[in-house]
Amino acid sequence: MVKFIYMPPLIKKLVLGFSTVVLANAPSYEVSLFTGINRLVKLGDPLSITRKQNPQGSEKISVSDTDELKSLKIEEGLSYPGMGLKIYYRHSGAALIILQEPFSGKIRSKKIALFPFGPSPLGTWEEYLIKELGIPDFTVTGGRLNSKALFYSWGDISFNAMGPNQLALYRDSKIAKYREKNFGRELQILPKTEAAGDAQESN
Repeated sequence: MVKFIYMPPLIKKLVLGFSTVVLANAPSYEVSLFTGINRLVKLGDPLSITRKQNPQGSEKISVSDTDELKSLKIEEGLSYPGMGLKIYYRHSGAALIILQEPFSGKIRSKKIALFPFGPSPLGTWEEYLIKELGIPDFTVTGGRLNSKALFYSWGDISFNAMGPNQLALYRDSKIAKYREKNFGRELQILPKTEAAGDAQESN
């Protein structure tokens, strides 16, 4: 049984107006497929630089009990849930950057917004993404939320009928193999985290 809640016109106007302001004021970033996100994180950046540039809202990702990540020599993980950003670090620096909603931005020099959700501007989403990004190295189906992924030398982009839902940047073929089984928008961006600040204090 569906229940409808009555909302007085004035309250409804205020709520909708507030939502519009929040969306309008949300920061928007430009993503380089070959380096990373300006003002946030770039591939190769040490974790300390990421924290210095973005000191608020981070959570540490627990990777010690994940065999797949350990096999990739991932030592640490950091997430910014409020930005839809997740980063995995090796000793050499950031090796895997994952973006999904609520991240707001666009891909540099491409007509691809992240992540508005809706119909494709031209043809199917797969056709449009290939038109903008070029022919992928390979394609994988069966991701989260019925997603499909296009894999390139710079990483991969996941999408479904509603559009792109996740973007991952990396350079390692072993990470690409990991991503083949782990792509598509996560309903909860972090399955297991602890506050980064608390983690720092305990070290």
